[in-house]
Amino acid sequence: GACSGGGSVNLGSGQAADPGTDDFPVAYVKRTIPMDQGMLQQDDVRELRDTVPDADLWVRDRASPSAPERNVTERITGATDRYDIKDVNVSPDGRKFIFAMRGPLDMDQDEEEAPFWGIWEYNIATDVLRRVISSNTIAAEGHDVAPAYMPDDRIVFSSTRQRQSQAILRDEGKPGYEAQTDTRNESAFVLHVMKADGSDIHQISFNQSHDLTPTVLQDGRLMWSRWDGATGRGIHLYTSNPDGTNLQLLYGARSHATG
Repeated sequence: GACSGGGSVNLGSGQAADPGTDDFPVAYVKRTIPMDQGMLQQDDVRELRDTVPDADLWVRDRASPSAPERNVTERITGATDRYDIKDVNVSPDGRKFIFAMRGPLDMDQDEEEAPFWGIWEYNIATDVLRRVISSNTIAAEGHDVAPAYMPDDRIVFSSTRQRQSQAILRDEGKPGYEAQTDTRNESAFVLHVMKADGSDIHQISFNQSHDLTPTVLQDGRLMWSRWDGATGRGIHLYTSNPDGTNLQLLYGARSHATG
């Protein structure tokens, strides 16, 4: 801005909601920086079960620094419990947020004893926070991360459940074991879909390593990142129909060399 004639400029202290425009909420994860003896702790991001607590999901009703923020997961995480949160996504109508949360976690907890990653949803208008899969038994069948909304209100996510893979093995008279990643230190996360109420869970992708961060393209197909050993080590983009059929390599492997 500029002024003349001896004028002055006052710095603004905030911005009120504009009645002539639509305001959009924003959600984000706020966490404690993990330190160990003065050094920053950094887990291997390739190991998806790992946690970096303590975290909470915060929401601002307007995308403005001056908009008040509120902690929407504190009702679950409490003041002292340790939880981790990641993979925040928004519904197409902007009314709900969905994310992965794990906890409560202890400082020296063994991986096998820690709770599973689960999918949670927050409704902005009603201020309702819920775990999508309400049954404790079904929720503990695998780690669930990276959720995204589909156009028909179903949810696609990445999980170690591997329901169809294990069922095929049992039909063949084999143990229904979980596929492991190339490093053999973690079960593979592959794509599953479920209804909005957490029912009708079924597997739609089959990979010996991770299928991650699914999203929906404008033509209705799914796109995601695949840790791909078959076409050369690396992470590549794949697409498929919502039911997992018509699997296609979209970008990666040799297509990186565009000339």
